Amino acid sequence: MAKKRRRGKLPEDIKRNDLNMTPMIDVVFQLLIFFMLSMKFVQAEGSLLSQLPKDKGLAPTNVSQPE
Repeated sequence: MAKKRRRGKLPEDIKRNDLNMTPMIDVVFQLLIFFMLSMKFVQAEGSLLSQLPKDKGLAPTNVSQPE
């Protein structure tokens, strides 16, 4: 015959939450240190190289100033 559990009561093995967080924290810190040490810092350059046409573009227009 199967054992009946009372509602609201948990078995003894699930009753206490005895998860050890120390190994997970150690792994997270090791990954953090690994990525920090393996990261390459590259200085951003000041200008972007682009090839724009020099002989084409908008024609200069005369704008009249309102009085």
